[in-house]
Amino acid sequence: MNWLPPATIASMTGTFLLSLVYLYLYLQDRHRYLVIWCISWSLYFFRFCFLILAFLFGKNKAFDIGYHEFVLVSGLLLVWGVFLFLDRGMSKVWLLCTILLALWIPAAIGEDFSFFSLTFPTFTFLAIIYIWAGIAFLRSQNLQGFGRRLIGWTFIVWGIHKGDYPFFREVAWFAPWGYSLGESLGLTASIGMLLIYFEKVKAELLKNQDKLKESERFIHNILETVDEGFIVIDRDMKILSANRAYLNTVGMTLENVVGRHCYELAHAAGNPCYTVGEDCSVRQAFETGKPYSVHHNHHDAVRGHAYVETKAYPLYDGAGNIVSAIETISDITEKKALEAQLFHAQKMEAIGTLASGIAHDFNNILSAIMGYGSLLQMKMRSDDPLRAYADQILESSNRAAQLTKGLLAFSRKQVIRMTPVRLHEIVQRVQKLLMRIIGEDISLEVRLYERELEISADSGQLEQVLMNLATNARDAMPSGGSLCITTTMIELDEDFIVVHGYGKRGAYALISVTDNGDGIDAGSLKKIFEPFYTTKDVGKGTGLGLAIVYGIVKQHEGYINVYSEPGKGTTFKIYLPLMKKSDVEATAPVKSTSVKGGSETILVAEDDSSLRDILSFVLKEFGYRVIEAKDGEEALRKFQENQDAIHLVVLDVVMPGMNGKEVGDAIIKIRPRTKILFQSGYPADSIQQKGLLNGAERYLYKPISPQVFLSKVRKILDA
Repeated sequence: MNWLPPATIASMTGTFLLSLVYLYLYLQDRHRYLVIWCISWSLYFFRFCFLILAFLFGKNKAFDIGYHEFVLVSGLLLVWGVFLFLDRGMSKVWLLCTILLALWIPAAIGEDFSFFSLTFPTFTFLAIIYIWAGIAFLRSQNLQGFGRRLIGWTFIVWGIHKGDYPFFREVAWFAPWGYSLGESLGLTASIGMLLIYFEKVKAELLKNQDKLKESERFIHNILETVDEGFIVIDRDMKILSANRAYLNTVGMTLENVVGRHCYELAHAAGNPCYTVGEDCSVRQAFETGKPYSVHHNHHDAVRGHAYVETKAYPLYDGAGNIVSAIETISDITEKKALEAQLFHAQKMEAIGTLASGIAHDFNNILSAIMGYGSLLQMKMRSDDPLRAYADQILESSNRAAQLTKGLLAFSRKQVIRMTPVRLHEIVQRVQKLLMRIIGEDISLEVRLYERELEISADSGQLEQVLMNLATNARDAMPSGGSLCITTTMIELDEDFIVVHGYGKRGAYALISVTDNGDGIDAGSLKKIFEPFYTTKDVGKGTGLGLAIVYGIVKQHEGYINVYSEPGKGTTFKIYLPLMKKSDVEATAPVKSTSVKGGSETILVAEDDSSLRDILSFVLKEFGYRVIEAKDGEEALRKFQENQDAIHLVVLDVVMPGMNGKEVGDAIIKIRPRTKILFQSGYPADSIQQKGLLNGAERYLYKPISPQVFLSKVRKILDA
């Protein structure tokens, strides 16, 4: 058997190299079956070491035991690795059999059993598991190609050869051929295992590539679907990639965008935006390594420009260096507009709160002034030279009352009294006042539409609108000029709405107030209706006049716009819905001579002493008997004392202690049919919260003229 030592050394070399190959693959891939195969071939290598020892030192039982034990264990590990590779579990029975055979080998060698008795159990077991492994390869659905068939049949043939080992190993002429066949099958199995391993790795790579491509398509679809602009920018501020939303914004194709500097497209500039003082999110991301966001204007292919929020995120390479940045661009133009509207609404609310807070006391004062002024006027002859002063007092009081109502209307805290009115009558009344207000150096021209325009409006509020616009026009013409007020009818259709961006379809009365004064610049036009905004010098304007105008027009469900250029004058256009019915009757002012008195007893409850005095005096002047009360508790007590004699109760809504509603409810419980007239200087929204507006027919808002008060009293008493 001189052929055995060199053959053994050759086999040792091959198995050693296989062990190194599998060790290398395991270190690269870290699969458990690779390390098990590495151990299997390493044990197979040591099997040959025992043969070499036997050649060198002679036959020895210890060498025989080592040889057969390593053959057994290496074979089991080889098959175990195969099943792990195929993602299958190996039966615990095989492990048990291996343990029993490992115990059988030293026992059989120690007792000098025959070669056949020693090898038959071990190699029969190895034959079974090898054939089983081969069948598992052939039946595997996860493997395809030549490698699966090669290793499957190799394991089956190798298993059959293991089974013939006890029968033919002792046959001298067959020994070298059997050894060569076994080693060839082992080599073929190892090559086949490497082949199917690489085929599996290739399949996994292709699968991962498909997943990667699918993931890339998924991410690409996401980026193409979102309506935010998305670009990747390198350190030279050049665009590397862009999504569809960004391309639509700049109006260019991807080929024309990639390679361009971002500031060329975003700002139509030749240098980065940060060189001219603008904050740049991309630059900040590069410098700080953190996400950064800024707000500024960008060029827009559709609208010319857009207010955007840009956010930049740094991108790192494998070495941890920032190589590029992702920038998202969100159009927040509409958001900024909504924020401006909200800010405007908050300022209106602030004005309303201020006006609401002073309205009560201010209206009480005005009521007293108007009351005494009206009494003074009533007691004068028509040719009295002092009557003009009384008239001026009343006119100024009315204007002050309209100013308070205008502030409340602007803040939507005053419920306006909409009645059918004729617009031309309002304009003509204002025309008489304007002649004294605008001055002699300004010519006033009024051009009315050919027929009457009938609208639903609060005439006092519309007068306030025209007065405010005329006053602004006067201030814009310090050296004199011309002021023209015109009325006409206009039909708002879809074309008008699309062009102007506001309006509802229908017929409108159009009031135009035009001057040839200084005009207004574009920047001021954007803020012209904001509260507290004024272009006048300090002390010459409150910034509330046009804000009040805007609020009143909106409460009338109308629209207002302004057209102006510096040095070319200004035109305000007001659109008010026309009434569908033309049966408006102009209501003539109530004259003092038409007021009727009476002899009934009236309980007046008012916490303001000056107003209580004037109300009582007016009622007494017209024949009524008056019982006064300074608060709610006193009013209730005096009603209980005089309930059979009292015909009407006049209650201020807000009084210390019991308020007007509480007093009214208590009086109704005592005498359900009692007539009650409420009055208050607080705005309508405050009164509405107290539940008093439901009886609007028996409610008066301060300030109140004696004529209106007496007429209301008489109307309730006669009802």
